[in-house]
Amino acid sequence: MMQAFYGTSGFKEIHQRQRACSSLYLFEGFALFLGNRIEADVKPHSHHLLKIFISLDHSFEIEHRGEFREVEIAIIAPDEAHRFASDEGSYAVLYLDGESEAARYLCSKYIGSHGLCLLPELYLMPAKAELMELEDGRGSISKAECVSKSILGLLLGPYGQETVELDPRIKKVIAFLKESPDKKVKIEVVARHVGLSESRLIHLFTHQVGVPPRRYALWLRLLDAIDEIVDGASFTDAAYAAGFSDSAHLSRTFRKMFGLSLVEVFKSTSVASSFKRL
Repeated sequence: MMQAFYGTSGFKEIHQRQRACSSLYLFEGFALFLGNRIEADVKPHSHHLLKIFISLDHSFEIEHRGEFREVEIAIIAPDEAHRFASDEGSYAVLYLDGESEAARYLCSKYIGSHGLCLLPELYLMPAKAELMELEDGRGSISKAECVSKSILGLLLGPYGQETVELDPRIKKVIAFLKESPDKKVKIEVVARHVGLSESRLIHLFTHQVGVPPRRYALWLRLLDAIDEIVDGASFTDAAYAAGFSDSAHLSRTFRKMFGLSLVEVFKSTSVASSFKRL
């Protein structure tokens, strides 16, 4: 059930700026962001990804549901409004798709109806040293994936250790989605392609890959668009190539998922992706 988070399709470093003040590692269904200065938010915001926030040097102050709290590690539910009031210090954020089985499990285990769970620093201490190496620029996307696995393993426990051998039909679906020029394939078409009903395909794909097929396709489109930008395409051309209606649609989707500005990311962030065209 964790295949999307533990499987990779080949690594490709796609954007690097000298002296970048932050790093973003993108995968199919999750992402890892590291920075050395957090922008204090003007007002509470939310996005559709589950957010695992980890302070790397000192605690941060977060406003949540009208209360201010000191944070070392926070698991923030998808679509839960929050605001960081601190503006200095090194930190890491592991994003999981809000519709993934892993995110739902973490919400059930740690968050419940509270919207937010605070954990002590020692909870993820085994992964913290590796995160600090990545934040210092001493790492690679393969190491970022390993650190992400470690964090998920520590939080998920035995649930996260379950591995699933992909059904040959699911492998065909993944290949079919990646081969589609704009990743906008109707699920019923894909289901017929592999001889499954639409409902059975959604259930099997979500269980084995970790996210529903439509969300998986959206991640592919985002990665494809970013890859196009790095190859020299304008934001508009990249958006069209990846199946977005225009650059504004691409930017809105990126901000809605990550809470980050795509333009600002490309100005000051080193970006690496596991995306690989077939």
